[in-house]
Amino acid sequence: MTVVARDGAEDLGSAPPVSVTDGESAGVRQNIADAGNRSVDDTIVEGAPRANEDRCLSTFEQMHEGFALCELISGPDGRAADFRFLEVNPAFERLSGISSAAALGRTVREVIPDIEEMWIETYGRVAESGEPAHVEGPIAALGRWYEAHAYRTGPRRFATLFIDITARHVAEEARRHADAEAHAERRRLQAVLASLPVGVAVTDANGRLLETNAELARIWGGVVATDKIPDYAAWRARWPATGKPLLPDDWPVVRALRKGETTIGEPVDIERFDGGGICPTLNSAAPIRDAAGVVMGAVAVLLDVSAEREAESRYRAVVDTAAVAIIVSDENGTILSANGAAERIFMRHVGEMVGHNVRILLPEPDRAGHDDFMARYLGTGERHIIGVGREVEGLRGDGTRITLDLSIAEWRGIGQRRHFTAILRDVSDRKARERELRRMAMQQAAILDALPAHVALLDPEGRILAVNEAWRRFGERNGLECTEACVGRNYIAACDAAAAAGEPEGAVVAAALRELLAGRQGRFERDYGYTCDPSSGEERWFRLVAVPAALSGDGAGGAVLMHLDITEARRNEEALRHAERMEAIGELTSGLSHDFANVLQAMMSGLRMLERGASDRLQQRIAAETAEAGSRARGLVHQLLALARGESPEPERIVPAEVVLGMEELLRGSVGHAIELLLEVPHVRWSTMVEAGGLETALLNLSINARDAMPTGGRLVINMCNVSLDEGDALRPGLPPGDYVSITVRDTGTGMPPEVRARVFDAFFTTKPRGAGTGLGLAMVSRLMRRSGGHVRLDSTPGKGTEFELLFPRAV
Repeated sequence: MTVVARDGAEDLGSAPPVSVTDGESAGVRQNIADAGNRSVDDTIVEGAPRANEDRCLSTFEQMHEGFALCELISGPDGRAADFRFLEVNPAFERLSGISSAAALGRTVREVIPDIEEMWIETYGRVAESGEPAHVEGPIAALGRWYEAHAYRTGPRRFATLFIDITARHVAEEARRHADAEAHAERRRLQAVLASLPVGVAVTDANGRLLETNAELARIWGGVVATDKIPDYAAWRARWPATGKPLLPDDWPVVRALRKGETTIGEPVDIERFDGGGICPTLNSAAPIRDAAGVVMGAVAVLLDVSAEREAESRYRAVVDTAAVAIIVSDENGTILSANGAAERIFMRHVGEMVGHNVRILLPEPDRAGHDDFMARYLGTGERHIIGVGREVEGLRGDGTRITLDLSIAEWRGIGQRRHFTAILRDVSDRKARERELRRMAMQQAAILDALPAHVALLDPEGRILAVNEAWRRFGERNGLECTEACVGRNYIAACDAAAAAGEPEGAVVAAALRELLAGRQGRFERDYGYTCDPSSGEERWFRLVAVPAALSGDGAGGAVLMHLDITEARRNEEALRHAERMEAIGELTSGLSHDFANVLQAMMSGLRMLERGASDRLQQRIAAETAEAGSRARGLVHQLLALARGESPEPERIVPAEVVLGMEELLRGSVGHAIELLLEVPHVRWSTMVEAGGLETALLNLSINARDAMPTGGRLVINMCNVSLDEGDALRPGLPPGDYVSITVRDTGTGMPPEVRARVFDAFFTTKPRGAGTGLGLAMVSRLMRRSGGHVRLDSTPGKGTEFELLFPRAV
């Protein structure tokens, strides 16, 4: 056959007849090889018979293999870059899906732009070197795999014969993937078996071991290998319950192979191959069946329970020596085991308890209700004791009742059966001691609550352990429930907080208590003042007494703390001291007043004589006013005598407004021209019961004090009004509700600091220079108000002035 390329060149000469069946493609490839090894001229046989040529052409057209004659195209670098299709056969189109019209005369990159470089490189080597090539590979753009043989047919030309091996490639890939998966699966199985904490053996139907793991070898003390069931006779083991040896047919894995049995957790004691003694195990086995259900093997699992067996032995040793009763029962209440302590506590032999219901250990009515309780718990999970614990009564063998501390735990054994372990402690003696301690504590609490003192017990750290009723009431009244009065709070910390807030007593008390609790100081006492009600400003005095005391059972230190209210005692002491002082002052004042009264009498007599002998009205008026002032001075002396002697003139009904208006000239002359005096006395005609001379003296003293507080001048206002007070009048505390006559004396002077206000009504207290004041004026004002049943209110601010309000009850 003469093959002429579409460009007119003869590329392939005659070739002998070739069969093109799939099985004979090698022969075709050989003929092409032979043709490729000859020159083009040798392949042209002039005058060859026409019949032979037709037969070759027919064969070419009917080949199953794809055929292509191609010309190599090189790139600028001289390397193979592409090739052009010169001739293709019909099989080419069938195997590639590319028509001859689309291929002939075009390059492969034009026909298949994304063709793999491997094809161009391979065909380039064939065309350039003349070495035939056999290659398999994909053409992804066509979605196929090909096997190709290529041969050079001339300079820069080659022919390729190829077949589609996509199906074979997919099958081979699937087979390789399956083999890899099977290999990986076995590796995973071996890895799983190696990591399992149990011994595993997999057998075939004859009992030959196919797979084992390291744990199985460790349990047996050597490698386990058998080919058939009779070989199992070499496995030595015993039943732990009876001590009898296992025969080959006794093994759970053999029963799985021969009978199809599944065994879970059967105890077997294995005799190790290496002489290492007995290894207690739990044996499980199950048959492996094929799709038809036929047993094709078995798997056996051995769990080493040496640790559990040892733990059980230790458990029995602990249980048998425990001081508490330990009783195990099932969900029916049947006692399965009891230890020696249970025998002692319940005074029953173990044989009298095991096998019986736990009801025999319960007195009525618990005995009758036990079964209902268990049924309710098993049905609903409702708990009263199980997992909670409580005190119950038990019944001894001799019929006596005992108090028990009971705890019950639930657990599940093999087969998920429910079991209960009860731990019981006889607390009868402890309960008796607790009752006695409670009785003693109640007695002590009653004694403490009966004490009027505020009593607290402190632990070694200063925390309050307990307080009595007086302490609690004091705390409630003064809002101290979260500080000193609160049990559990630290009293020393409260003192430290008070010190940090500016109360120096807190630091002193805290330091003393620390020394006392540390054992470096004995009894400690200290008096202190405390403002109980900030709204009223009432101050009470207390005496803190701390005494060391061992308040804990271990003998550790503590303290008893008492706050004694000594307010009345201090007031009595102060009253006594005041009385003594006033008695001495009275004696002195009495003598001075008597002498001064005599002097005044002589002066008054002389003034009366001068008044009668005065030659003009001016002299008469001066003499009369001087005599009037002397009369007032004599009245003052009489009041001093009364004060010194403890005498009190009888009050009389007067109208204060008339008294104030009658004193206007005297008051103006007393305060001087630098002071603006304003009398605000409206039509006030309420009367009151008061000493008339005492009221005049009080107003005169308040006016003179106001004058002295305004050395450079100012304003003095005396205001009068009728007022009605109710219970909620916070500005005038201590007065009962009712009608009052109010006299207010208000100045614009220097005012008083707090320390002066605190003592301003004390007798003989004065801030004036020596000889300028006696300190009796405001003391007499205070005494007057008490005598009349009224009240004096003081309001003074440094730099702003002072205001005194005198409140007299209305006379009815």
